[in-house]
Amino acid sequence: MTDAPAAGPPCPVCGAPAEAAPRFVVNGHAIHRCPACTAGFVHPLPAPEAAAALYDADYFRRGDKYAAAGPDPNRANDEAKLDLLLRFGAPQRLLDVGCALGGFLLAARDRGLSVTGVEVAEAAVRHAREVAGLEVIRGDLAEAGLPAGAFDAVTLWDVLEHLADPYPTLREAHRILKPGGLLALTTGDAASPWARLTGRFWHLLTPPQHLYYHTPRSIGRLLAATGFTPVHTGHPGKRATLGFIAFKAAEATGPPGRLLRAVVRALGLGNVQLHVNLGDIVTVVARKADAPGEAG
Repeated sequence: MTDAPAAGPPCPVCGAPAEAAPRFVVNGHAIHRCPACTAGFVHPLPAPEAAAALYDADYFRRGDKYAAAGPDPNRANDEAKLDLLLRFGAPQRLLDVGCALGGFLLAARDRGLSVTGVEVAEAAVRHAREVAGLEVIRGDLAEAGLPAGAFDAVTLWDVLEHLADPYPTLREAHRILKPGGLLALTTGDAASPWARLTGRFWHLLTPPQHLYYHTPRSIGRLLAATGFTPVHTGHPGKRATLGFIAFKAAEATGPPGRLLRAVVRALGLGNVQLHVNLGDIVTVVARKADAPGEAG
């Protein structure tokens, strides 16, 4: 008889045993893959205090993402997300979870929506409140104590991959949404051809900031278990400056990316904007359906 293959840590998404050997080790963090739901995840998770310390003021300056000269590519991306959301309803009250400096909230407010944000990073909350004049709650959504059924839409743009446990956040989003309310999210797609081709050099493989590496299958599992029915899944891409693209290349590949970044800087091309679509960021819009399930 042959010994059965060793089981890995339990998958936080579906509970099935993950592959015993890490698929990748990046920045000293082991990333395991679950063969059942196809999610990738960091194991063991960093301590909560260590994770919280990542999101200081410097985090929001990385790659000058929010400092583009001329038309802001982030505003164009926020407008595109809002256009997509409005295709599926006419929300009046919107909550943006992980709202960062508040760019999406401003775009929504300019369209006449009543907006609120939730954000864990103190520096980002201060900027959103004092500079943008936004209503932003500091902390975790699951602990914010918002009223049931208070919102028409909840958004989680580039948030799911950061959450140590996504279930409390999604269940709370379900509770505070009105019947038929909308949930919209973006996250990396680890099943995409680009992610599979680049392997450990995939630009979104950045623990300890990113703790999960989802696929449409694992996202579907999360949504079904928390009472949501997807109504749209797509990979639309986004606008970015060449400077930020070079920063992400340096973060992912090391010396080759740093060389590219140096060339971009030397030629003064950092503010050149491109529409980038590697097909590796998935956007999902879902509607509040039945009561959340018990899995996860």
